Amino acid sequence: AGWKMRCILHVDVDSFYVEAERVRRPDLKNRPVAVKQFNSGGFAAVSYEAKAKGIRKGDGAGARGRAVISFLRDKKSEHQAIKDCPGLVVLPMDTDYYRFVSRQILQVLTKSTETWRAKIEKSSYDDYYIDVTGRVTKELAKKEGEISKFLSAYPPEEDAPKIAHLIPRSGDLKTKIKLQVSEIEGEIGRWWACGVRMALHLQKKIMSKTDGLSISIGIGPNKLVARLVSGLHKPAGVTVVDSGDRVRNLMDQTRIQSIPGLMGQLGRRVLDILKLHDEAKASDLYSDRVLKLLTKELGDEKARYVIHKVRAEDDSPVVPRGPPKSVISERSFPPTSKLNILKGMSKMLAVRLLRRLEEDATESNRCPNRLFIKWRVGYSQRHSLVSRTVTRPSTLAPYLQTKTGERVIPSEAASFRAACRGYSLKGTLNETALGLVADIVDICMQILKKCQGQELTRLILGAEDFVNLPRNTVKSYFSKRPLETQRDRPAASHPDGRKGKRSRSERGLTLSHGFAISSKSTSEANGGDRSAAVTKEVINEFFDI
Repeated sequence: AGWKMRCILHVDVDSFYVEAERVRRPDLKNRPVAVKQFNSGGFAAVSYEAKAKGIRKGDGAGARGRAVISFLRDKKSEHQAIKDCPGLVVLPMDTDYYRFVSRQILQVLTKSTETWRAKIEKSSYDDYYIDVTGRVTKELAKKEGEISKFLSAYPPEEDAPKIAHLIPRSGDLKTKIKLQVSEIEGEIGRWWACGVRMALHLQKKIMSKTDGLSISIGIGPNKLVARLVSGLHKPAGVTVVDSGDRVRNLMDQTRIQSIPGLMGQLGRRVLDILKLHDEAKASDLYSDRVLKLLTKELGDEKARYVIHKVRAEDDSPVVPRGPPKSVISERSFPPTSKLNILKGMSKMLAVRLLRRLEEDATESNRCPNRLFIKWRVGYSQRHSLVSRTVTRPSTLAPYLQTKTGERVIPSEAASFRAACRGYSLKGTLNETALGLVADIVDICMQILKKCQGQELTRLILGAEDFVNLPRNTVKSYFSKRPLETQRDRPAASHPDGRKGKRSRSERGLTLSHGFAISSKSTSEANGGDRSAAVTKEVINEFFDI
């Protein structure tokens, strides 16, 4: 394979949603637990205790979902799941909390690897890439005795796993080739022995720093291989594959649609072009005929991308990620065309979006230029979401600016569990926030009224095109233009057409204007009855504040 020799670790938190719930609820330890999606969408995560009783992801879906969604048809109802697994604890998803726990884990990883000077990339809520190539290279350049000293500096403690799993050169990937620490170097060489030692050390470190959070680690020559092997020996497994025959055997048994980069529409299209079934393996794409056919249908660049993926050729670097490009709040629900239900959903999502933007402002000191709304009609998995974009409310920037000084940095003495158990996005919404929510809801309803007659099943509110906020000062808060954007914008006009400065009450916190739909004029967008303004009682009803 055409890769540069690297040593990449892929850290994957085992059954992340369940483990996150156990952090704040220690009483759930060793009990069967399932975390359920909204809208009776089935279980998104299942503990290993529940899996032992036959409970799987997707079980717990409602009758209507099982009837119309193909991959849920053979799943159990929640009632049947509880019957088959006595004592099963079913919990609702708490995505805001899981996002927070994910950031806490990243901090622990960063602290635990700071002496390695390793690069860490957070890929999703529950998985992280760590490039330890530099550290391994540095150690192998030393003399024989010094190398041994480095390896012995990372012995697994007595109560930690003393073995790593090695991918076989041929045959079933689940074959348990277990290596004692003392056997690693002789079997696969010092390069990978260093990586395995560091992985075992990191696994123990994470468990101790997070009060027992279970993680599995894959070790390989690139990100793709490390990710594919990290889940082979869960829970709490460390799996390594060096190169050559072992990588080939791995890809021979890997489904095309389980390869990162080919899990979505591209992978589906490849199967359709080649007329392959869903269980087709990467090895089915090795022939020159396949490359020619994919090139004809997809173009040269995309065809070569696919071939590189199925051959496990991946030179993408581990790159620490900055803040996300967008912040969203979403919810699925039973099919409905009723505007009062859609308005209720819009209110709940607007509050959650504002809370997340507050959190984002405290961490990244930024504000979005645009908001967007997306929706899905029916349960179709193949059709794209319908989307509309709007400009931000004029008072969103000064509101978020007030939040940039509210960040509380926990002391290093604070435990991981204490930080997670103390987390909450809930709190009192002040008049400014309520006004912002009202503005967002009004715009959503102007857009959604055009969908009358269509049965919607999902709504997404989001923010994008972020720009930095200025320093949080009294002068900047009350200034006419509190946010300097990266684009030239026309000067804001008075809502009734008059020239000159607006009064403080007009430009301040009344929030009766400031939105514009991309396909309409600002004045048209700002119209409408304000009698349905959001009150604290309404917000409490939809958000349990």
